[in-house]
Formats: sequence, C-alpha cells, structure tokens
Amino acid sequence: MTNLINDNFSNFFIVLNNIFYFSIRIFFLFYTAPIFNSMYFSIKIKILLSVMISLGIFKSFPILNFSIFSLTGEYILLKQILIGILIGYSINLIFFITNISGEIFSFQTSLSISNFFDESVMLRSSIISHLLNIFLILVFLSFDGHLWVLSTIIQSFYFFPMDFHFLNIKIFFSMIKFFNLIFISGIHLILPIVIILFCINIYLCLLNKFTPQLSIFSIGFSIINFIGLLSFFVFLLPIFFFLNNYLNKIYLSVLNIYF
Repeated sequence: MTNLINDNFSNFFIVLNNIFYFSIRIFFLFYTAPIFNSMYFSIKIKILLSVMISLGIFKSFPILNFSIFSLTGEYILLKQILIGILIGYSINLIFFITNISGEIFSFQTSLSISNFFDESVMLRSSIISHLLNIFLILVFLSFDGHLWVLSTIIQSFYFFPMDFHFLNIKIFFSMIKFFNLIFISGIHLILPIVIILFCINIYLCLLNKFTPQLSIFSIGFSIINFIGLLSFFVFLLPIFFFLNNYLNKIYLSVLNIYF
C-alpha cells in the first residue's frame, strides 16, 4: 500500500514537472510575442494562460522522467526559456515593418519631430509609425494572428521537444532572410508615397528656381505635409492589401525558420 502511494506521488510530481516546463516555454513566448506582450496583459493573465494551455496539450507529448532540481532539469529549463524568447521575438519582429515605414515617411514629410510614447510597449515612435502599427494590429487580428501565435506554440513542442539537444545552424541563416524580408517589405510599403514626395520636391526646387519670390512664404513645408498626408490616406486601401499579403508571406517565413 505504501509503495503504491509513493508511486502515485512520484508519477504526480513527474507530470507536474512536465506541465511546469510546458508553461515556462509558453509564458516566455507570451512575454515577447505581439499582442500578448502588451502591458494590458498582466503577468497573472500570462501565467494563467500558460498553465491552461499546458494542461490542454501536455497529454499529447511523451512524459519525461527527470527532476527540476537536477542538472538535466535546469538545462531543459534554460532551453525552454530560450526557445520561448526566440520564437516570441521572431513573431514580434513582424511589427517592425511599421517602424521602418513610419520613420521613412516622417523623415520625408518633416514629421519626425512629433513623437509618441507608447506605454504598452515602452517605446517612442513617430505618429505615423503608431498609426501604421495600429492598422497592422487590426489586420493581424483579422488574419487570426492570435490563433496563429497559439498554433505556433503547439507546433514548437513537436519540432523542439523537451529533450532536443541543439538548434540547427540553418535557423540562423533563415533568420537573416527573415530580417531581409521585413526590411524590404517596410520599404515597399511606403515606396509609392516616397516617390510622390520626391516628385513634389523636384517640382518645388524648379518652382523656387524660376520664381524665387515664393521662397519667402515657405510654402514647401506646407505642401509636402499636405501631399504626404493626403497620399497616406489615399493609399490606405492598398496598404491594407499589402499588409494582408505581407502577413501571409511572413507566416510562411516563420514556419520555414523553425519548422
């Protein structure tokens, strides 16, 4: 009878250890992934979601028999933290396209002096970057991006099980291609407006050359701001389709990196 009780307690702690490791990876992915890393998702909510998801999926994976206080257990704990942070930051990089595009647009229209401090992510960015970021978040949610993040969590346990030994070196080369895709997409997003502003600048240069009296009124700044903002709102619908296509490409790119 005593042996049976001891075996039950032993099995209980083994299952508890596995649930703990599942929760650690999921928690750190939530801590760095977009939407979930907002300050409006408190630590308690992230812990609760991590534990609930762990309870729902841990039976689908083999149970490993090791102690959390052993050297192997600490090594596995460190790997779960690194995997969660790495995947979370990779997903978070998707939203850097708005910072690239917004900063280029603000620099071209002299709006870079107007900054916005976003308390949810504790970063300072331009107003246009913030508007594009909100727009991308709405597109991301309409794309079921939050479900995609949850799906990525579950898939990570299939491709990176608890007892895997090392990351494939090809991941780092895939990450370089991933950064390249984000940077080029950020430029492509704002490129039509930049071309329009470039043409307006050439026109103003010619206008000041032939009628230098107009430079007294400093109309260039007002015209560039007006044309830039007008172009931005005219291109909102193409931007929506571009971001939708971008999220499809970036989803496949993230899958190619890790899975």
